[in-house]
Amino acid sequence: MVEFPGITHTALTVSDLDRSVQWYESLFGGPPDKLDEGGAFRAAVWLLRGGTVIALHQFENPVVEAFDEFRPGLDHLAFQCSDRSDLATWMGRLDALGIAHSDITDEPYGSGLSFRDPDNIALEFFSPPPQPTWQSVDEQETRPMPSPAAPHARPTPPARLHHHAFVTTDQEATRKFYEDVVGLPLVATWTEVEHLMGGEEQEFCHTMYELGDGGCLAFFQFADPGFSEQFAPPPPFSLFRHFAMLVTPEQQESIRSRAENAGFEVTMFSDHGYCESLYLTDPNGLLLEFTVDHPDIETIDATRRNSAHGDLTRWLGGDHSSNNEWRPTS
Repeated sequence: MVEFPGITHTALTVSDLDRSVQWYESLFGGPPDKLDEGGAFRAAVWLLRGGTVIALHQFENPVVEAFDEFRPGLDHLAFQCSDRSDLATWMGRLDALGIAHSDITDEPYGSGLSFRDPDNIALEFFSPPPQPTWQSVDEQETRPMPSPAAPHARPTPPARLHHHAFVTTDQEATRKFYEDVVGLPLVATWTEVEHLMGGEEQEFCHTMYELGDGGCLAFFQFADPGFSEQFAPPPPFSLFRHFAMLVTPEQQESIRSRAENAGFEVTMFSDHGYCESLYLTDPNGLLLEFTVDHPDIETIDATRRNSAHGDLTRWLGGDHSSNNEWRPTS
């Protein structure tokens, strides 16, 4: 399969940018991340969760006609929701904002909730169909779900990383590193007061920086400096204790460049054969790895999957020979 780039942003032409900005601010729950009043058109830009960029453009001499999906071009723009219950939540939000909408419609490929913006542009909240928890739908109808205690039962794995948490003594230095150098957006800041682990009451701030799949890196800072310092110091440095993120070659080079420009030294660069890795140490002493997979990673992955248990048994049995035929020889 040809590796074709994904969609990075969608730009919609509107007839009245001020009116549309006010409307989309209410829908998105915040002002645009950028307003551009110069050039050939005025623009407002939002960076949504997951890295999706939505832009509104107003040209100097716009064609004042309502949007019509029956013309060639855009049919509608859909925003992804995790499941059908999210659609019901958004229906309530649209009602509160006074935005007319359809009922939730269900199809084999998913469920949708349709509405329109002030220029009649067709928008939709969309959720995928429920996924079977084991085997296919046809098999589920004829074959019961195995008990978790049954021999050889394979449980459904977690969908993805939710978050990986650390302690910091400097939230702002952490924010600058992860937003400005790595490029992970800050998507949540929780400020809480809680009796932790049965001890005395602690005031703390919990930030979350989002990866491309929706998982997050999270950082705690406590108002009591002593409590932060008790948990913040990292263990002795080790290359084998790190957090790795998948990136493209272009992203890896951009991160390297931004890190060097910000005064962060590259800890190490290594060609592991099946991947090439850039290592950086964040302001909290955490070792991060930014990994570019080998161009033939699908073949490599299939090879390792097919022999994973046998390779482990062989190694534990005393045969410590390498099976990494992709690693460059020195």
